[in-house]
Amino acid sequence: MLLLTKPLVRYLAQSAHARVRNIAECFGQVTFHSPNHYSPSKTVEPNELIVMELPFTNDAQTVAHLMATRKGMQRHQRIVVTCGSPWFFAIWRLLSPFSKTVDQLPRPQFNRRHFARLVRATGFQVTRVEPLIFFPLLRGAPLEFIDRLLCGLPGLRRFCTVYITHLRPLQPTAVLKRDLALIVPLRNEKGNLRGILDDVRQLDDLLHEVIFVEGNSNDGTWAGLQEECSEYRGKVKLRLFQQTGVGKKDAVRLALSKVEADLIAIYDADRTVAASHVRRFHEAYHQGHGDFINGSRLRLPMEKKAMRPLNWVGNHFFAWLLSFALDLPLSDSLCGTKLFSRKHYEMMKRWNDRYPDFDPFGDFELLFPAAALGIGASEIAVSYLARQYGDTNIHRFRDGLRLLKMSAYGLWYIRLGFPSPMAEKVSGSDRKRNAA
Repeated sequence: MLLLTKPLVRYLAQSAHARVRNIAECFGQVTFHSPNHYSPSKTVEPNELIVMELPFTNDAQTVAHLMATRKGMQRHQRIVVTCGSPWFFAIWRLLSPFSKTVDQLPRPQFNRRHFARLVRATGFQVTRVEPLIFFPLLRGAPLEFIDRLLCGLPGLRRFCTVYITHLRPLQPTAVLKRDLALIVPLRNEKGNLRGILDDVRQLDDLLHEVIFVEGNSNDGTWAGLQEECSEYRGKVKLRLFQQTGVGKKDAVRLALSKVEADLIAIYDADRTVAASHVRRFHEAYHQGHGDFINGSRLRLPMEKKAMRPLNWVGNHFFAWLLSFALDLPLSDSLCGTKLFSRKHYEMMKRWNDRYPDFDPFGDFELLFPAAALGIGASEIAVSYLARQYGDTNIHRFRDGLRLLKMSAYGLWYIRLGFPSPMAEKVSGSDRKRNAA
């Protein structure tokens, strides 16, 4: 065991570096801070991820470094801290009293709860705790597979040897006028068009633009949209597009590629969520409650016939299942109303490029990277209304099977942290492009 201490240090460092690299590639520039090589006067670059090594030796040093870093940070930037478990390293030192290399092991002083309270006092919020290694002697492909499973088990995961903590700065921002883009995907919603434009008028002090994307309607939605928008006399810029692909995901992707505003909200054209909730989302974002605001239809009473009983049961079940798979508390995983910044969307897009395209709905290619990258999700309860026109585009049983498949992807790639086979290919092409 005495001879294993030096390889253990190297193994822990390599494992932490590999996981942090996967996170860092979704951000822009990356800065590495350590207790011995730290300059609080260093300017933090835009879109930058700050990576800190294992926590500093005491509360005062940790607070000093975090507060110095906090001064130069912008809201969209993040800190990732590689943390060690005090109990494991204490046991290891007791078992290796005569090793000359045992002093190379870090001396973590904090458990997870203590560290979370400490960073909160310095103006940060812990957005994700990602277990990395349960027992470092489980090495080699079969044993590492078991180690990852142990890291994902409730109860046991709190005893992991090394974990990664994601921090976001708690930074409210001034409410700006017309800094929001509203994305409205449409399919067979002709009867809701006039109501949608009335909703836009309620939000005209917030909206910079509204992006309508219509596709594959058979009730005259596109012609009706053009007619209604031509009669609009408000202050908001209306932009109309027709998708060439199929489905809500393709429509949202098209709209996101056209956005000009700094903030983005997605609003379903069925008008089952009142437009006034978009204002609440906007306020919650600027007050600093979260950087990915997700709606929840299941926390407030809803109108009769707004949701069929079987759908209600399914929504509750998949909210629980995806909360477990994504390691992110959710009360509703299928609400279409969301708000996030364009800068964070660029990071989420880079994450999606490194993983299989498994989402047929479009909601989860936003929700999954928001959880994996520690963007900082927050929920707003919304009143769910009954649809006044048309029929729902959801197929309960077929889509239920798709949701089970997506939950399995979330469990495998996010909670258990298995690498994607696509990630290395994308990373290699990025490195070649940067070298060129």
